[in-house]
Amino acid sequence: MPILVKPYLGCNLNCEYCYETQHRKQHRPKMDYDIQAVLTAMEEQAKQRGKGAIFGLHGGEPLCMPKQDVEAIISKACELSEKGCSVQTNATLVDDDHIAMFKKYKIGSVGFSLDGPGELSRFRMSSDQADKIMALIHRLVEQEGLRVAVMCVLSKANVGTPELLSRLKTWLLELRQLECGGSFNPCANSPRHQVDPEALADIMLDLAKFQMEHGMSWRPFIDMAMRVRGETAVCSFMGCDIFHTPSCTVILGDGAITNCMRTNQGDITLMHPAKYNTRDDILQEIPQENGGCRGCEFWEPCHGGCPMMAIDDDWRNRTYMCPVRKKLLSFYTNVTRSLKIPVGEEANNRIWKGHPGHIDTGQTGHTDIARPGHQDNHRDYPPRGSRKGAC
Repeated sequence: MPILVKPYLGCNLNCEYCYETQHRKQHRPKMDYDIQAVLTAMEEQAKQRGKGAIFGLHGGEPLCMPKQDVEAIISKACELSEKGCSVQTNATLVDDDHIAMFKKYKIGSVGFSLDGPGELSRFRMSSDQADKIMALIHRLVEQEGLRVAVMCVLSKANVGTPELLSRLKTWLLELRQLECGGSFNPCANSPRHQVDPEALADIMLDLAKFQMEHGMSWRPFIDMAMRVRGETAVCSFMGCDIFHTPSCTVILGDGAITNCMRTNQGDITLMHPAKYNTRDDILQEIPQENGGCRGCEFWEPCHGGCPMMAIDDDWRNRTYMCPVRKKLLSFYTNVTRSLKIPVGEEANNRIWKGHPGHIDTGQTGHTDIARPGHQDNHRDYPPRGSRKGAC
């Protein structure tokens, strides 16, 4: 349940598939955040969560901010949490001062957004920029003693043909030698850039087998393997309420508390005080041919996927990446069963039998809410059912 600190939602790049693009076009973010309000909001969140709070500096592109503000946020996170602070960046602005800062505050892992070397990252940046970032990864790992995690978007640019997929695999082996892991995110909601879900299902199954062969543990593969064993995983496998995203709390530049930014496609919607299982309830009642999940054998490990990748852009439908999930969850279920490891309900009983104190993340006492006195131009929490589409 990370707390993502996002003071500045602008970016020095123009990634063609970025999920924050619509918000940027509508609001044209300015460097007008209130650093003290951000730090105060961090303190308030830490009071609620204690020293186990997990902070991440995020964006937009956070390194667009003045370095003293970047350091102020990282320093505050380290003061408030025993887990310190992570940083997610496109890496184009990283310089010697940033590297010294990462080392000073013992950043456990610096997250780089990169889709591969050269033209594999062409939807993000130029080939030269991508190659410079790869050289930077080598420097951070081999010379500076830092760990780097890579967030890679799978699109037509890097898996659109067998030849591109082969080059991506070669890159993954290079990262493996550097002990760099990461996550794959399917390019979504951008028809010009994304791979058809049916084709992507075969590509990701190929990558899943490749990862197993070479001892890699990238997401979402590790998440799927965990879910079929009844364990918790990343948010898109656990059920989501777009008005209260417990898996991701965001602090904006004025100190406001909002949901995962994927839900804020235009105006900002402040976080509602409590999580509801409305979407889960709907999906389990609606037949699969009508956009729901009723009768799906993979409901428990999947929960219909991210609502912001839903069929027809209606959060009450399941993800349109359903073919990808079904193929991979079937694969990991078969692998798990072949190893005589419990799956499904049997796994749930085994895991939680010795943990009677387990409390679901949707507990009614959750208090990640905007501060009562906050006044700005954000929209209030909308009435449930006001989003586009109908059941």
